[in-house]
Amino acid sequence: MTPNKTNPESIEDRLEAALKHVEEFRGQDLSVLADLLQQKNQSLRRELDRLSRKLGKDHPRVEQMAARLDAKKALLDELKSMLRTSEIPGPKPEEGDWKVSGQVLDPDKRAAGGLMVRVFDKDLKYSDLLGTTQTDADGKFQITYQTKDFRHMLEKNPDLYIEILDGKKVLFTSKEAVRFNAGGVEDFKVNLPKKPK
Repeated sequence: MTPNKTNPESIEDRLEAALKHVEEFRGQDLSVLADLLQQKNQSLRRELDRLSRKLGKDHPRVEQMAARLDAKKALLDELKSMLRTSEIPGPKPEEGDWKVSGQVLDPDKRAAGGLMVRVFDKDLKYSDLLGTTQTDADGKFQITYQTKDFRHMLEKNPDLYIEILDGKKVLFTSKEAVRFNAGGVEDFKVNLPKKPK
C-alpha cells in the first residue's frame, strides 16, 4: 500500500475554497445581525420617546437610555460598514498600500483635533500595531500600512480595531467591535463618549 501524497497546490486550492465559503456566510450573518439590531434600535427609540414624554429629557433614566441607543447606533453603523467592506477584497501584496481613515468628534459633535490614533490588526494572542497618527484640526486622520505589517500564514485581510488616546489616556477603542477581514480602505467615524459625572 503506497502512502497518500498530497501536493501543496491542492491543499492551497481547498483552503481557498473553504475561505470563500466562510466569507459568503459571514456576509449573510452580518446582514441578519444588522436587521435584528435595526429592529432593536427602533424599539429602543420608541421606548426612549415614551420615557422622555413621561419623565422629561433630563431624567437620569432617559439619559441612560439615550446613551444606550447611541452605542447601539454606533454598533449598527459598524455592522453596515462591515457589510459594505465584506464584498471589497483587500489589495494584493504587489498592489500596494492599505488605508484606514476617519474622523473623531468630541461628545458635543465637534472636531477633536490633536488626539493620537492607533490602528491594530487583532490576532489570537497579540495585536499588531499597524500605524499611529494624530487627528488634524477637523478631527480627521489617515494611516497607511503594508500587507507585510499584518499578514501571517492564513490571514489574507487584517482584523482591524482602533484606539483614540489623549496622551496616555485611552478615550475610545473599537477592540470589542473588530472589523474582521477588513478591506483595503476602511473608514471609522468616532463619536467620543461623554465623561462620566
